[in-house]
Amino acid sequence: MVKIIAYFTLFYCSLQLNVYAQSNFLSSGYLSLTIKGKPSLLFNEIDIAMPMMSNSLLKDKPVVFIKLNDSTFYLSEYTYGPTAVYFRLNGRYLSTMLLPNETNVITVSMKDSANYNIQFEGRFKEIFDNSALQEDLIMNMLSYPNAGEGSTEVFSSADDFKKKQLEAVADMTHSLTKGLPNGMLKSYYAGIISAFKIPNILFSQIPQRTQNYYDDIITANFADTLTLMPSGYFDLLVRIYQDSLLQIPDITKVGPSDFKGRLVHLFGKTFQDKDNLFYDMMIAAAYIYHLNDGYLLSHQDQYHIDNALNNKQLTNYIFLQNEVKKINHQQGDQQVFFLPFDKKNEMIVTSIVEKYKDKVIIIDFWATWCGPCIQAFSEMDKVKKKYERRDDVVFVYLTDESSDPNVFQEYTKILGGEHYYVYKDQYASALKQFGFEYIPSYLVFDKRGNLTQKSTSPMNLTDTSTKWIESALSK
Repeated sequence: MVKIIAYFTLFYCSLQLNVYAQSNFLSSGYLSLTIKGKPSLLFNEIDIAMPMMSNSLLKDKPVVFIKLNDSTFYLSEYTYGPTAVYFRLNGRYLSTMLLPNETNVITVSMKDSANYNIQFEGRFKEIFDNSALQEDLIMNMLSYPNAGEGSTEVFSSADDFKKKQLEAVADMTHSLTKGLPNGMLKSYYAGIISAFKIPNILFSQIPQRTQNYYDDIITANFADTLTLMPSGYFDLLVRIYQDSLLQIPDITKVGPSDFKGRLVHLFGKTFQDKDNLFYDMMIAAAYIYHLNDGYLLSHQDQYHIDNALNNKQLTNYIFLQNEVKKINHQQGDQQVFFLPFDKKNEMIVTSIVEKYKDKVIIIDFWATWCGPCIQAFSEMDKVKKKYERRDDVVFVYLTDESSDPNVFQEYTKILGGEHYYVYKDQYASALKQFGFEYIPSYLVFDKRGNLTQKSTSPMNLTDTSTKWIESALSK
């Protein structure tokens, strides 16, 4: 257990050696990231692919860099606390942390005829400069063997299982970070690993648990602002909220006061102070979870939240998310179709094709969890721009219930085109109908509704799909 505690405290105590404006970790506001070409390097050939952001109350959200001129891109999003931003610049993975109300600049200059030099100005330069290390870390995390994989070991208690799992996380952390010197970067990576692995321990198939199961998982360190840094923190908070073992009430029914009372009952021996960051973040995460599920705050909800949270920056963030959801709910989108077909309809592609008569149709089978699908969006976006002034070419995006509905909605705002979110069985039937086993996969229909192309993950998607469309238009 000493080994476990040593690795889990590494993330917190090592970071304390660094000087941060801790108040910024608890602020809400707009993050700012500018990409500039130097000297006036034109960005006609620069490809910014898959830009995403996440914070302690937000899972991966697709975002957009706005092109201000031929040598400047700009990203600005409302956020709370430390916010991870990551994307690919001409195929190169780049990642950093940003704080609200601070300026960050990436300068791109030509190193030689084929290579770029990239410099970052901002608080978390060390994270940015080691983006390649973080990419390797993520790939190694995903491929790292699960604890007990292939083992027939029987655990006598849930605590024995927990101990084994925490030891495995500590071993994984040591294995994947042992080449790094002690310091902020190593501690940050340890936090990423912890946030990635710990939620899976809570809902695993294990012997019967008691509430003491959370001992050594939720520690006093969770009252520290540094817990807000790693992506994945929101997942952990939601897992705790959803765990039936804890019997945490629905916050929309009991309000934040009774909700917090239950948290104090559960974790009071861990947190001596009843007013702490962990309780505040649990309250905020519970409301955000329900907002993501379609709930809208009443005036009474807002009154109770305003009185329950001392950090008004956190209150503001919750209220703004509510306003965004309210606007989206009121406006709707005529180009987004959520479960539009009767559940018994297994011929959804036929229904879609019939809707767009006298148009060339490109159907993209994708999912929010599919990395290659997301990566292909930037290539297909170039194709869409070629045909954006034509009313006889339509781009259709098709996914199913395996996709996170909130992430799906975010992509609909960015991608343009027509979007369909269908039942799993309908999606599976459509894939089977056209002989697809994997995604991304594509269908092309001419103006008469005849299938002219079908393909899975084609090479050089931009040129290939352009040829598909031109061929279909000529028929």
